[in-house]
Amino acid sequence: MKKTAVFICIASFVLFLAGCGAGEESKVKDVVNSYHQAIIDQDVDKVMSLSVPEEDRSQVEAIIGFRSEGMQRAGGLPEINNVEITGNTAVVRCQFGPAEQDINLRKVDGKWLMDVPGH
Repeated sequence: MKKTAVFICIASFVLFLAGCGAGEESKVKDVVNSYHQAIIDQDVDKVMSLSVPEEDRSQVEAIIGFRSEGMQRAGGLPEINNVEITGNTAVVRCQFGPAEQDINLRKVDGKWLMDVPGH
């Protein structure tokens, strides 16, 4: 009986930890999709709100039209193939049409943000 209770406690803890990771992965995916939708929509304010603080607004404004057209030609939002989270950083492997790309995110003040220098 005691062994069964210990096993149940350990199993519950493992499931709890697995669920925590899944929640973070979901948040990362949401940021990636929202960011790319904002690019397609050419919404500079939204792109900036989903980017790390050191992102250069003038650079985003200069290239957002070009990036929007490219993403639309590639089929819109990317397919997310893999998410790897290590502490406060994440790497997301995305498929844009035939091309694959790794995208970096960083957790800043508890919020996942895109860390895409120079776009």
